Amino acid sequence: MKLIRFDEERRIFHLTSGDSSYIMGVNAQNFLIHGYWGRKLPDSDFNYLMETQGHSSFEACEDNEVGYWHSPNCMRMEFPVTGRQDVKKTALELKNADGTNMLDLRYQGYKIHEGKPGLPGLPATYETEKGQAETLEVILLDDHSNIEVSVFYSVWAHLNAICRWAVVKNNGNTPVMLERVMSGCVDFPDRDYIMTTNYGAWANERQIEKHRLFSGVQGLYSRKGTSSHMHNPFVILQRPTSDEYQGDVYGAVLAYSGNYEAVVDVDSYGMSRMILGINPDGFTWKLEPGETFTTPELCLAYSYKGVNGMSNTFHKLFRDHMARGKYKNTRRPVLLNTWEGCYFGINEELIENIAKEAAKLGVELLVVDDGWFGERNNDMTSLGDWYPNKAKLPNGVEGMAKKVNAAGVDLGIWFEPEMISKESQLYKKHPEWTLCVKGRLISQGRNQYVLDMSRQDVQDYLYDCIADTIKKGNITYVKWDYNRNHAEIGSELLPADRQGEVGHRYVLGLYALMERLVTNFPDVLFESCSGGGGRFDAGLLYYMPQAWTSDDTDAIMRLSIQYGTSLVYPLSSMSAHISVCPNHQTWRSVSYKTRQDVAYTGSFGFELDPLKLSEEERAQMAATAEDYKSYGDLFVNGDYYRLANIYDDKCSAWMFVSPEKDFALVTHASIDVNIEGPQKKFKLYGLDENATYVDEGRGRIYSGAALMYDGLPMDGLGDRATATYKLKKM
Repeated sequence: MKLIRFDEERRIFHLTSGDSSYIMGVNAQNFLIHGYWGRKLPDSDFNYLMETQGHSSFEACEDNEVGYWHSPNCMRMEFPVTGRQDVKKTALELKNADGTNMLDLRYQGYKIHEGKPGLPGLPATYETEKGQAETLEVILLDDHSNIEVSVFYSVWAHLNAICRWAVVKNNGNTPVMLERVMSGCVDFPDRDYIMTTNYGAWANERQIEKHRLFSGVQGLYSRKGTSSHMHNPFVILQRPTSDEYQGDVYGAVLAYSGNYEAVVDVDSYGMSRMILGINPDGFTWKLEPGETFTTPELCLAYSYKGVNGMSNTFHKLFRDHMARGKYKNTRRPVLLNTWEGCYFGINEELIENIAKEAAKLGVELLVVDDGWFGERNNDMTSLGDWYPNKAKLPNGVEGMAKKVNAAGVDLGIWFEPEMISKESQLYKKHPEWTLCVKGRLISQGRNQYVLDMSRQDVQDYLYDCIADTIKKGNITYVKWDYNRNHAEIGSELLPADRQGEVGHRYVLGLYALMERLVTNFPDVLFESCSGGGGRFDAGLLYYMPQAWTSDDTDAIMRLSIQYGTSLVYPLSSMSAHISVCPNHQTWRSVSYKTRQDVAYTGSFGFELDPLKLSEEERAQMAATAEDYKSYGDLFVNGDYYRLANIYDDKCSAWMFVSPEKDFALVTHASIDVNIEGPQKKFKLYGLDENATYVDEGRGRIYSGAALMYDGLPMDGLGDRATATYKLKKM
């Protein structure tokens, strides 16, 4: 059966994605109207879904004879626009040559495309095999201004996911100024939903909060130049009767790495509009005759199996159809990063000694973090001077690489390409390369300015520096950092009427540079970082399959950070390291096992100097590295289930299940100890209920059905302790 069907007589589109349906239609006024999104339905007469309920006579409509309920403000619009009766948050607003924002988009036609197309200059999901996806293009037109909008919907045969974007084309004779261009929206018929959003800060990213929808606009945004530590571009709506494993849940994730807006607008009639896209604050785009503008991709997921069902859909979508490269479906190398162990105090001899010791302990990749370049001995200088500090590396990057490789370890390296220090050779040569507003003070953050990534000469310079270092150093891993927000967002190359484009052009320039690098160095593992999780988004996963989840390596803090991240992002994208105690951010001490078990939930590594460890600690480290090598593929490709909610249950528990259902790894982390409390027991998920499983560590035997319907009894744990259960099918 085709995934996209159009009833020509009734003018109804029925999209099926996995076991879900998305239905919309064209009404008598040629508006594209949303009808249904939920569990899969058989084809039928869906005209009733397009009917509009009458509301207040204060609503404006184009023909009073047909009744006030024909106002777009009373309709559930698929791509609402400003200027024609709809007074809620809209998907498109522009300024015409006459100074008005009048726009009236009506249905013109449609096309069905095989497969999943890419987006020019933007990250986008893709097919891995022919026949996995189909794409609907619905064409809307304002016949007065000749503004045309193609609204795209890609649906997947094997996933309850829909990927949306829009292309605006100026077919008129005069330029228009785009002032708001969102990627997509969904109009829900009522407000009976719980909204899950996230908040945070440096070292405390993606904390979760929930509330019932209320009248008005609610949501999150960024104006920091990135997706930011403060919020992440995803929204989840769920029915109040749903929970982790049952009930209707709707998720939306914007695949974009710049300023965004993700909101729900509840109107006076109780309808709820979820809408996501580029943040319109500070954004304009001059669209000349004949030009097009493409929005970032919006990824939607539906689940009738609760929040975890939605999470697993997003995990598979982003892991299998957004991430690319050699490592997307395999475990990542066990790495050791020098930052918390050495900070800026690295040199060739020290790196060689660390490499030799790390190799003995099972480490496969040594990452030399900040401090290797220019005159870099602190964070006040040298960003942009991407050549080796000869006082520290007298034989250059290539000399360091030879010694590290001779020890039996691959070499990785840290860059912060988008930044420039005022105290640098690059700034003395090219002060005009910074983001700035001419004649205005340029703000510093962490003693650095931001390079204007919209400039081709900046992109070329950075490519040459990074490519040269990769080649000379036989580099197999690049950590790409970014450590300040945007402030004065302007470019010396653009005229006054295009300064509102700088923020988006910055992101497009960043993507262009990354695309060039990953294309020419396909075997290099790139990891994104922004003071930890300040730019952890689906857009970057297209170029870098993992991100440094947070600069906070404290295992207890990581429980909530990784929980919030796991709602939409795959575990393989979350870098998680064991660091020393007391922790460098919180000064808390927890057991080695707790640090190990929490770090296992992501792409694993160490954040320390092994030369400073005791013999006992080195033995633990070696055992951990070998253990991770055994289970790393499970963490990448297995199904992930959250068993306990750290916010509600005062503990954390999770499990991975192999695709074959023949092995599961269950972890329980205790936060608060309840003396003489009841024994904890968690129901497991994803197993073969007709099979028998043995707990390899304890020798207990369980049926799959008992584990799923009665639960796995947990060991008693002390404060901040963990226990693991390795269940193997017999």
